Amino acid sequence: MKTYRGEGTHHSKSFCPHCGSALPTSQMGGSLLVVPAGSLDSDPHISPKGHIYVESRASWDNNLENLPQYPKQPAFPETS
Repeated sequence: MKTYRGEGTHHSKSFCPHCGSALPTSQMGGSLLVVPAGSLDSDPHISPKGHIYVESRASWDNNLENLPQYPKQPAFPETS
């Protein structure tokens, strides 16, 4: 496991050095365990309680809940 800590920030990220998969990270002196959703293999039976850092979100991160939803990868036409 490798851990990256952003200098001058409270951000840290742990990952597998072989495949790059995100791994759980202990933060705030061990009082917080951050578990990346992509590392779960079963339903955690909890829901998000908020959307953080929205002031600095990407310009396309607006009303994503209103976009079409697909049960699996759709066949999008290629763009150039």
